[in-house]
Amino acid sequence: MTKGSKVFFGVILCIAILCFALGIAVRSSYTGYRTFEEMEFLEGYSVQLQDARENGLSDCIKDYSDLVRKADLIAKVYATKERKLSIHAVTKTKVIVKKIYRGSQKEGQDIYIYEPAGFSYAISKSYDTAGGYQLMKEGEEYYVFLKKLKAAKGYQMSEQEKNTFLPSTVLYSKFPVQQGNVVAVDAKRLEEGEYHYGEIKDLEIITSDQGVLTNYKQIRKQVVCDNS
Repeated sequence: MTKGSKVFFGVILCIAILCFALGIAVRSSYTGYRTFEEMEFLEGYSVQLQDARENGLSDCIKDYSDLVRKADLIAKVYATKERKLSIHAVTKTKVIVKKIYRGSQKEGQDIYIYEPAGFSYAISKSYDTAGGYQLMKEGEEYYVFLKKLKAAKGYQMSEQEKNTFLPSTVLYSKFPVQQGNVVAVDAKRLEEGEYHYGEIKDLEIITSDQGVLTNYKQIRKQVVCDNS
């Protein structure tokens, strides 16, 4: 091997080692999407509105009957503090079934919900939410409208996966048993990411659309009336 070849391959090797080391360093520094207990000053995180379609969710719901028709599981649940954060703005939350209105689950059973919202501070401190979905609050009870996870053909689901669900829609899949805070946010501030989590954490949904709010309130009224 000539001297030039040795230099060339030596440079390539050094670059490869550098890239590998950089990858390890980045992975080690990736502290986003872990547990709530490990995260501090959440109120200061910027609110980032994501496209709900990327999560396979939609809000093509006309009314309460439409919502009921599209749900695989309808229940009253209690939100626990057991939750796991992952990438793509998703939080896996453990809830306890208090009452079943549709579905094969039992009262008192633990089930899990993949909520399309979560925190990250890997690159920037942000609260990412798909379409304005809000995380359930620990210790609160909710009426939920959920759909089953879909498994690839031939895949055998674990028992936990069989009891893990997705919201049936972004904004109309859960309603607090106790009256929550439902007001419109400023469209420009929301679009430009100027809101902080502390400003919106008590809202049940995040939207600037008065029509959406009206629909949400009307549906919740029927949910409470039919299931209380």
